[in-house]
Amino acid sequence: MEAEMSERNTNDESAGRDLATDHGSQSMTFSDSAQPGFKNWRLFNRASAKSLVAETPAEPGVYAIRRRQERSEGGEHEVVYIGSAENQSGLQMRLRQHFHPGRTQGTNLRILDLCGESDKFDVAYVTTPRARAKDLRRELLEQFEQAWGRLPAENKRR
Repeated sequence: MEAEMSERNTNDESAGRDLATDHGSQSMTFSDSAQPGFKNWRLFNRASAKSLVAETPAEPGVYAIRRRQERSEGGEHEVVYIGSAENQSGLQMRLRQHFHPGRTQGTNLRILDLCGESDKFDVAYVTTPRARAKDLRRELLEQFEQAWGRLPAENKRR
């Protein structure tokens, strides 16, 4: 069990190091380099929701949603949302909520509207201790905001 957890678990500090910037387009991207961090990007849409949620751990962590299309300059992908899950059901429940939003869940409604029927978006995550998830998300958003003077397109607040 411990070996399985460490294989799935990624060092949360490395997720920040895996951030790369694309200065030509003034947007922040995540690199698919061999460094640890956000890996195993999966299609993020309604058609893939059932298998995606089933394969996502019920553990706390941080996740990112990006456009699948590689940009011509540098082969990187634009990040559109950075989120976290700190509750008992963790990442699994948080990703499920994106596909089944309530009427008042503005973020989930926006993400579903953007990605729901599209095959142009991926998601990846890193698991973290519960106390670290929120802080790591905040740190990644701060890095993004410092680099570009704004948050990712679908993050309306830190």
